[in-house]
Amino acid sequence: MYLTLISTAVLACHLALISWIDFRRHTIPNLLNLSLACSGLAFSVAGQDRALLNVLLAVGLTAVIFLFLGLIYKALRKRRGFGGGDIKFLAAAAAWTGLLGVPWIVLIASISGLAFAIFASLHGRAMKADTRIAFGPHLSLGLLITWLLRDVIAGHV
Repeated sequence: MYLTLISTAVLACHLALISWIDFRRHTIPNLLNLSLACSGLAFSVAGQDRALLNVLLAVGLTAVIFLFLGLIYKALRKRRGFGGGDIKFLAAAAAWTGLLGVPWIVLIASISGLAFAIFASLHGRAMKADTRIAFGPHLSLGLLITWLLRDVIAGHV
């Protein structure tokens, strides 16, 4: 129980800092992504009894999948869709939630990002197809919700 509370507090602090920095600078620092990955790895192995190899495979596979999707998007649209920090963030998030949590993170982040874009456009901000928005805060929300609901999500996967 205490480990869960501590891990949630550590995660929330990471996500708050990542969200703030990405919102202000449109970048997620590598050091924060690395710290997020290491703390997720530690809590997954110690608190959830997940095998170290399984956690590392989830992180690696997530990175490869999103790097590949980013390359496809760039080839089709001639511009980047995901930033490198977003891909590293998703790989680090997989250390927390496992591979099956990643689609939930992306779904929640996409809904949040879309809601943000609609809200911003309704309040006078010009939103075009090439308008950049910081996706880190939305990914952070997705990770936090997925982490908090991990038992519910795992029961339906």
